[in-house]
Amino acid sequence: MSPSATAPIVNWDALTPVLIILGAGVLGVLVEAFIARPARLAIQSTLSFLAILASGVSLFLRWEEVRPPGPPPRPCPSSSSPRVSCRAPACPRV
Repeated sequence: MSPSATAPIVNWDALTPVLIILGAGVLGVLVEAFIARPARLAIQSTLSFLAILASGVSLFLRWEEVRPPGPPPRPCPSSSSPRVSCRAPACPRV
């Protein structure tokens, strides 16, 4: 008897923004194939804009799961740039 394999757990919610863009790409190919040339630019532009907007909304709704937990990183005291945080490995601990 062969050993059984377990199916991986896929977090479909986390893939939603990518799936939206992928679906818009598939629809874009269908538009190129079946829509007359004069109307393509408007339809493709609208489709692209709506896909990016929908993907952004999806990401915004999941933002609490995307950003790292805990307080925001404090600035690194040895750096002149305020964007360098003390989570960076090159920053010395003070």
